[in-house]
Amino acid sequence: MIRTAWFFLVAGLATLIGGGIVFVASLLRLHGGIYDMVSRTWSHVLIWAGRVDVRVHGLERVDWSRPLVVVCNHTGAFEILALATTIPVRSHFVAKKELERVPVFGPAWKLAGHISIDRHDRQSAIASLRQAAELLNRQGGAVVIFPEGTRSRDGRLQPFKKGAFMLAIEAGVPMLPAVAVGSEKITPPGSLRVNGGRLDLFYGDPIDSIGYTTDSADDLIAVVRGRMEAMLAEQGALPPPA
Repeated sequence: MIRTAWFFLVAGLATLIGGGIVFVASLLRLHGGIYDMVSRTWSHVLIWAGRVDVRVHGLERVDWSRPLVVVCNHTGAFEILALATTIPVRSHFVAKKELERVPVFGPAWKLAGHISIDRHDRQSAIASLRQAAELLNRQGGAVVIFPEGTRSRDGRLQPFKKGAFMLAIEAGVPMLPAVAVGSEKITPPGSLRVNGGRLDLFYGDPIDSIGYTTDSADDLIAVVRGRMEAMLAEQGALPPPA
């Protein structure tokens, strides 16, 4: 409980400070890497406060000079922070619109250039994904999406939503599969407890979206999902079928 209380204390202070910097930067109409620097530093601080040992694998094999759509499994909270701190280019995270309502964090998240999806409004969601595609084509970097939409409670990959794949197809950029192992032990499902521990983040090889269309997005989903399942199986992290 002491570790958890310490984590939330540090997280609260880091959010207030980081959010304040983002608000001032937006008022001054500053552009460039300041927002990415704040997001990366905030994530580093939370990883430190949670006493999480992040081990990264395969990062050096990725050509980060070209735009990418990064997709990762979602079993806890710390894979988000691990991705934010290890992706070496400017990254934009896509998440549910409800995050915008979180005090301080939500407005700062939006001002920093991250992208919210309204899952209950199809037209709004499509517009948000097109905005993400424009960002990729204009600025490069990476857009990060958790295709399951919500965290898995048993470690198995849940059905993938199409948004990430439609984005990659529309932008004409590769998809980069990533898998996190150990996140569910750090923040167990149904608990606010932060346990600390080790998280391994594996980056795979990019998968080209060229040749796929919106009508064949399911085929791209099958390829990416198969690659992520294989990566989890290699680490012994894919639970047996129920």
